[in-house]
Formats: sequence, C-alpha cells, structure tokens
Amino acid sequence: MIVELPKRQGNFLNTRLLFNRPVPKMWVELSVGQISGSGSSKDRPIPNLLKVRVDACQLSGFRSKNRILNAVLGKLLQSGNYPKNCPLLGNVNYTSTHFALNPDHFPAYMPDMKFNTKLVFYQSKNITLIRASVDAEVVRRS
Repeated sequence: MIVELPKRQGNFLNTRLLFNRPVPKMWVELSVGQISGSGSSKDRPIPNLLKVRVDACQLSGFRSKNRILNAVLGKLLQSGNYPKNCPLLGNVNYTSTHFALNPDHFPAYMPDMKFNTKLVFYQSKNITLIRASVDAEVVRRS
C-alpha cells in the first residue's frame, strides 16, 4: 500500500508492505517516463527515460551508473526498515516513512518536468506481487 500525505504536510511518500507468508526471492522493475502536456487529462507518459530491473534481495548493495537512481534507492532504503537481503518475512510490517527526494540529487540542468514512476515487484517471471505508479513533478524554485 502506498499512502500520499496531503500537500500541506509536504511532499512525502509513506509506504507499508505486509506479506502473508515469507517471500524467498523478489525482483523489482523501475521505469520512469516523462509526462507530456500541461496537466490536462490527455497527458501521456513518454516511455522509458529510465528502466531497470534488479534483484530486490540485493537492493542495499546495488549501484548504478545513474547517480539519480542511486540517490533515490539510497533514500528509500534509508527511510524504511527493509531487510538487507531475502527472505522477506511474512506478517512483518515493512514501512518507509517521509520518503522525499533531495533536490541536490538532480542535476542543475534538469528542466521542470512531470514524470511517472512505475514500480513492479515480481516473485518470478510470471508472478507479479505489487504494481505501483506515482506521478511527480520537478519544479525549480528561484
């Protein structure tokens, strides 16, 4: 479950993850696409500014050439109580609280833009555990 806090409380993301039984192995696929348009209902994602699939059981040790991806994953792991490796235990409430991105992790030349991030967690090639989608916006403040 992903819970978005009201805007007046800041731009944070809180998550809660609870499995009924242990999950011995899991992969996560992350894709980011820019949303075209100016906020209308006809906005469509421009696919795959970034797409990566990694072993979620080794996420704490994962390093990418993309410094933004490393910063996002590092902040996510820092904000939560996720285990360093598998199995993910059943009946344990894994949470992430007040996850927010630091503007310093984005290059200065990055333009204002809207983007969509999709996360898909797999137990195997054919078994999808969780699908999540989050729309966000990069806005430079002067």
